[in-house]
Amino acid sequence: IFAAALAVLMAVLSPRVLFTNDEGIILEAAQRMAQGQTLYVDFFGYMSPGSYWIQQAFFHLFGFTQTAARLPVMLDMAASTALLYWIAASLGNRFAAGVAAACYFILQAATPGMLTAQHRWDSSALSLAAIALALRASDATKARRALWLGSGALFSAAAFCTPSLGILAAVS
Repeated sequence: IFAAALAVLMAVLSPRVLFTNDEGIILEAAQRMAQGQTLYVDFFGYMSPGSYWIQQAFFHLFGFTQTAARLPVMLDMAASTALLYWIAASLGNRFAAGVAAACYFILQAATPGMLTAQHRWDSSALSLAAIALALRASDATKARRALWLGSGALFSAAAFCTPSLGILAAVS
């Protein structure tokens, strides 16, 4: 599911130029950081640093290209689709999980302007992964503590992208 979702997104989204207000905030700041400037010291960032750090890492790895700019979003959506399937299959059945994952993917992909670099993608994918780990921890007989710690760490990472998710880190 992850690979199929990523392949579709790579074919459709990476070469497309979309004009949105949010995407430039992260991309411009991440580009400046990748070129050696320091966030909140050399320039002001409008958001918490998590999404900037993620985007900066992708610029370091893949260069300053449109595909590198969109790759974190595409990976986030592919991971979210696969995690949604896994969670739904764990709680229900595979058919219902497949329908849920397909509906999620289609509804998200129907609005290309939403598939741009923004903190909501990073934090939602990290939060969904944390929920999946917490669900797995509730069923596990071994390594239960490590799964709960991993869930809390993922929620904490999500809070670095969207600070209001810090509440979830405290709960887990």
